[in-house]
Amino acid sequence: MHSHNIIMLPPPVAEYTTREELLKAAQEFLDHLVTEESPVGKSYWMRMLQLGDGIANAYQRPVHFYSSTGSSLTFLPSFSLPNDNLPICFAFVDGNHFIALKLQENAPAAPVVGYWRRFATTQAHTWSSQVQSHITEWIKLCQLHQKTPDIIEIP
Repeated sequence: MHSHNIIMLPPPVAEYTTREELLKAAQEFLDHLVTEESPVGKSYWMRMLQLGDGIANAYQRPVHFYSSTGSSLTFLPSFSLPNDNLPICFAFVDGNHFIALKLQENAPAAPVVGYWRRFATTQAHTWSSQVQSHITEWIKLCQLHQKTPDIIEIP
């Protein structure tokens, strides 16, 4: 039988009357996250290269994945027409964690994963025009930092 810890998020910052209360609540929350052993092995950890397409298709929105240790990529829905859904953005940090990002509207985006065009429907191909200006900015940023367009360190 597996035991599961339920982690309750602390209340919003506005609900604390002193800085000390806020810091204490934040530390208690962090203490629950730190563990010496993981209940699941690495084989069950999220792997963006395997899940990016599934997330993009399930939520019908682009998925931008940023990494300083490997390829940064964009995954586009393969079956739906473009819509106004905001992209889902992840960064891979510390070699073992994914964090969610909220990007500014004009943020650079890594190139679309190479095989997408071959498998996407004709209708879905119009997604590429929605992200092209963001990819162009990514390439400019890579050139500025003398990196290849699929790998750039994120400050």
